[in-house]
Amino acid sequence: PKEVQKLVEGCGDHLKHPTEAISKAAAGAVGAMSRACFGEVSGEWRRQLVLKYGQTAEQDANPAARRGFALGLGALGRSSLVEALGEAVSALVRAATVLDENPEERDAAARRNAVQGLMAVVSTVGIRSKEGDGGGLTAEMVLEVVEGLLRAAEDYCI
Repeated sequence: PKEVQKLVEGCGDHLKHPTEAISKAAAGAVGAMSRACFGEVSGEWRRQLVLKYGQTAEQDANPAARRGFALGLGALGRSSLVEALGEAVSALVRAATVLDENPEERDAAARRNAVQGLMAVVSTVGIRSKEGDGGGLTAEMVLEVVEGLLRAAEDYCI
């Protein structure tokens, strides 16, 4: 488990790389590790990872970090995402919809990656068919996703 954690931390360094190809490759690596190795780590560690990725995607001052961690969050496997699914969805919706006050600091690629990460999360966990079904998006989360996607497109309306 410590080896897995070190590898994930190393990928985190590359998620914030300004070159898109590098951050995408890092997101792919995180996704592969989460599916292959995260069963060996605690649920709390997975939860903290989801929260860290969500917070970075939403709030980091570095636009490259916001871009990469949004993709990284979307790349995580189901067993990780369900540990903090509501928080992951909310963070990606906010990352996709909140515009910086200063137009010079707005980063369309970070918002795009947040939308892509959000769609990947939805695809990975699916939608709960009924209460108590466990693991998938609740009706409230689905509504949050749809409203978030509509808000993300507002500044492109004619």
